[in-house]
Amino acid sequence: MGGGASLKYFNWELLRGEKVIAVNRAYEKVDADIIISMDSNFYRWIYLGKFGLEALERFRRSEALKILVARADYRMEGIETVPRAAGLLSLSLQSGIA
Repeated sequence: MGGGASLKYFNWELLRGEKVIAVNRAYEKVDADIIISMDSNFYRWIYLGKFGLEALERFRRSEALKILVARADYRMEGIETVPRAAGLLSLSLQSGIA
């Protein structure tokens, strides 16, 4: 699930029981299996409370795999870093995501 205005009236209950990948702040609306971002500031902003206390608490309670697609040497505790691939989209997480 992505975010944005197009999901304003989306029925989030349709995802109950489904495998869900939440992009950025979509984790606030749905219980995700994976939370993913390509913005290296995103997780830092959560921990700093930029999105509010409720968003921080929901993130902390989430059992989702938390992934950041970033340069290979970027590290953050509790967040899996998947390296950005050069060029086209790779077909393996080990090679990275473009």
